[in-house]
Parts: sequence; structure tokens; C-alpha cells
Amino acid sequence: MSEMRISSPKVVIIILLLIFFLPMFLAKYFYEHKDVSGAVNYGELLNPPLQLSTLVSKSKALYQGRWVLFYATPSCDTLCTENLYKMRQVRLAVGKDQDRVVRLLVTQTAYTLPEAYQGTYQEDTSQHIQPGLYLADPHGNIILFYQKNADPEKLLKDLTRLLRISQIG
Repeated sequence: MSEMRISSPKVVIIILLLIFFLPMFLAKYFYEHKDVSGAVNYGELLNPPLQLSTLVSKSKALYQGRWVLFYATPSCDTLCTENLYKMRQVRLAVGKDQDRVVRLLVTQTAYTLPEAYQGTYQEDTSQHIQPGLYLADPHGNIILFYQKNADPEKLLKDLTRLLRISQIG
């Protein structure tokens, strides 16, 4: 076999510099230009999480040990009804795990749920919370927030992933 020879000291120095500095430049590039957080959830992670018990109290036993998908709104309007529908469809779409999920409507004014949404619990609260969809874990930690016009398929993906990896609820 023939031996490869590098005759110029300048070439050797350039190769050594590339070997040393190239990984650092690549690491800096990927750190600044790529999403390295590893976040795969659609919902906005609440850090620190809120406590569900600060919003609701009267039916607390119904929620303990279960995932709670709830919609918070000052009063229920057309958008509220659309979100109740999304919540119902998402819960049905988790299939065999639907008993692990409860639906909740949290309003600041009394509201009578339409018959189509029976099975959705309702609580009135005096607490102010940003209107939107929320997901609380079985320990009562509100961990994810979704905008009022959230994509139900992406919400379902988040919930399915959590139900699959969760050892609780």
C-alpha cells in the first residue's frame, strides 16, 4: 500500500485546526438555529403549574386521580359551545382511556349545559384565569394551556401521549 504523505506544514496546521474548531462551530450553530428544547407538545407548558383546587372546589372528588380537560371562560357563548364540542370529541377519540379523562367547564357566571354536553362537569369560580382550554394532571396540577381556537387533533396528540406514558390516573 502506498502511504499518504502531507508535505506542507501549513496543511497539517489547517487540518488540526479544523479537527479542533469545527465541532465547536457546529455545536454553536445548532444551538442557535435549531430547536434543541426537545418540546413536542402543542400546548403551552405552564411553569410553574397552577393548582386546579384554586379554581374549583365543590366537585373535587370527581377530578382526583383523573386527567381534567377543561375550558375556562367568563361566560359561555358560541366559542364556548365549540370548545365543549372539541373537548367531547377529544375525550371520545382517546378510546379505551376515556375513563381516565373528565371534562369540565369553568365559568364565572351560571350556565346550563346543553343536553349534548351532559357528562361535562361545571363549576362556577370567582377566580380570574385566562380564557382557553387547559389540561390538568391527576394530581390537580394544571400543566398545559391551549388557545380558545386550539386544533383538536393536536390537543388529542398531546393527551394521547400523556395518557400513554403516565403511570397515574
